Amino acid sequence: MLVGVAALLIAAQATANRVVEAEKFVVRDASGKIRAELGAPPDGRVALTLFDREGGLRVELRVLIDGRVGLLLHDKEGKSRVALRVLAEGRPVLGLFDKDQKLLWQAP
Repeated sequence: MLVGVAALLIAAQATANRVVEAEKFVVRDASGKIRAELGAPPDGRVALTLFDREGGLRVELRVLIDGRVGLLLHDKEGKSRVALRVLAEGRPVLGLFDKDQKLLWQAP
């Protein structure tokens, strides 16, 4: 019920201002487990993180303070298996990793 009231207040504010501001947004499923987070910690980075039903880390989309960006896909154990990055100077890098997070393939 409290969540419903909070949602109505946020919706009312969004309608009036058309802007909702926060340092972090957390999305929980019906059982209360965190399924997604969007945040901008004080260190200057920003990230969107997605979790599976068991709470395991599955997807990260990050922008770091030095200009690097990255999309990381994780397996059920939370290990990075695919990483797509754009380095600060603009060079793209795609990497595929095995179950032990050892690099299998990278381009370029």
